[in-house]
This record gives sequence, structure tokens and C-alpha cells, in this order.
Amino acid sequence: MSPEALFLGVLGLTAGALAIDRMARRRRAAVLRTAARRWSMQYFADDRFLLAAHAAKMLPAMHTVDLRVFDVLCRPAPQGYCYVFTIEYTHGAAGAQRRVRRVAALAEPSPDQPQPALTLAPPNLPLLRQYEFLAAGAMEGRTASDGPA
Repeated sequence: MSPEALFLGVLGLTAGALAIDRMARRRRAAVLRTAARRWSMQYFADDRFLLAAHAAKMLPAMHTVDLRVFDVLCRPAPQGYCYVFTIEYTHGAAGAQRRVRRVAALAEPSPDQPQPALTLAPPNLPLLRQYEFLAAGAMEGRTASDGPA
């Protein structure tokens, strides 16, 4: 195989993978935008509230790096705002590392609560069900650690 053919083949595969990824992201955004309207929340594709910095301090797992926050749902709560979002990070020390994607919730603390708590949805649920689990808690003013809706 000539180098030009190899290059064009790799370029075509890369373009195809990028197109598939973009379609999946758009579909996920559309589903979450619809769900946000149903739950009286607002959808933001990016981390415009800078939640990654707060979430990094509160993650229960050690050895987490490359943390990203995206697909943020937000709604006003009596004490501030409540956020439900996808958190993605690499977990593990040198050697065995894996990428983790979970849905998390974070509420601004009330005056009697010194620090907000990061609540993670159960990892065995599909991503949309994780959003449903935590959004139900946000609407009822409870955390996911209190139990399912």
C-alpha cells in the first residue's frame, strides 16, 4: 500500500469517527435539553459555572486526573442553585487507569451548611437514568444519598 493511500485511509477513518462522535453528542444534548424542560431546568452543554474546580475537591476517589464537566442542568433552589451534570475523569495510579463517566449533583450550600456535597448517581444506571435519579432529588430538595425517588 502506498503512503498516500494509507494516509487517505487513516484520514477517512478519523473523519468518520469524528462525525459519529458529533452525531452522538448532538443526540445526547437534544435528549438532555428535552429532559431539562420536563424537569423545569436549564441545559448548558459546557461548564460555564466552573463546576469542575468544585467537583475535583469533593470527589471521593483518589488519583483522579483530567476532570471534565459537561451537559449541565441547572435550576434555582431555595438556598441557591442546584446543578446536575456529567463528570468525566481518569481514575487510577500509574499503570491501571480507566476513564470514568458519571452524573453528579451539586447544590449551593445553605447558610447552615458549611460546604456543598457532591452526590454521584449509581454507576450501574445508564446515563439518562442517572440524570433522572439526581434531578428527581434536586426537584424534591433532597440528595441522592437519601435514596431513590
